[in-house]
Amino acid sequence: MNAENLLWMLVPPQERNGFAALPNPVWICDDHFCMIYVNPALLAITGRPIEEIFDEGWMDLIHPYDLTMVLMARKDAYEKRTTVQVNYRLKLSDDQYIWFSETISPYQNKGINGLIGCAMDIDELMTHSTHDSMTGLYNKGFFNDFLIQLSAQRNNSTLTKFAVFSIDVNDLKPINDQYGHINGDKLIIKVAKFLSSVSRPGDVIARVGGDEFALIVQGRNLNESAMIKRCNYIKTACSEMLLELPHRQIPISIAIGSAIYSGQSIEALLKEADEKMYIDKSITKANQA
Repeated sequence: MNAENLLWMLVPPQERNGFAALPNPVWICDDHFCMIYVNPALLAITGRPIEEIFDEGWMDLIHPYDLTMVLMARKDAYEKRTTVQVNYRLKLSDDQYIWFSETISPYQNKGINGLIGCAMDIDELMTHSTHDSMTGLYNKGFFNDFLIQLSAQRNNSTLTKFAVFSIDVNDLKPINDQYGHINGDKLIIKVAKFLSSVSRPGDVIARVGGDEFALIVQGRNLNESAMIKRCNYIKTACSEMLLELPHRQIPISIAIGSAIYSGQSIEALLKEADEKMYIDKSITKANQA
């Protein structure tokens, strides 16, 4: 029996016709979270044939960083028989991801005991609420929420490790005072573009303060030696850049520190990275004296 036949057998015609007319993606899954119905809107948005979404194929369309959270939301909705809302990134037909907000509720009909979900495109809203307007990087709110999500996933599974880098731009205040905030903003934007250029697939970069940035990396082989090596690489590469000012060029300098998550609180993790960053900053100042 192919997927189309199964769809026609399990979903009543009146419901199927109603869902087909909706502009938003709608799906129905069984008690194992295997898809048994998706409406045309979901097929159109993802650009996938129905066979690739049925059963567990839908998981390939969820951003890898969001999949555990989506599965936990569906588990809560099914086990607690309640409605749950979750935001996640969905892969489109062009393989780009955009944000959707999905409402998940228990579903029972004709022997089906599963869930029904309806999603809404919130990409523009999420982009404004999760990104820094000056640099286009993620903002502090998204960074903190993402850290909480990662720590919850790691505490409940054997997923890959993650670490954070705390990065501070040196001498922003003197540049603002001497050359004006326009040039100070140019410095921040240049550092943001630099951090994006040295990031790896899967890294999350955020501007978390006026002259402060943060980086989240994930991997199975994270260790203190690898973190020190990455810090040195980023710091050295940044020192090769110059800020172009009227009639002069100023070397760009950052301070950086890192910490690996090992089950400690998020506050302790960030504190460790910040402390290492401030040690690096003090060493830089001492060498310049």
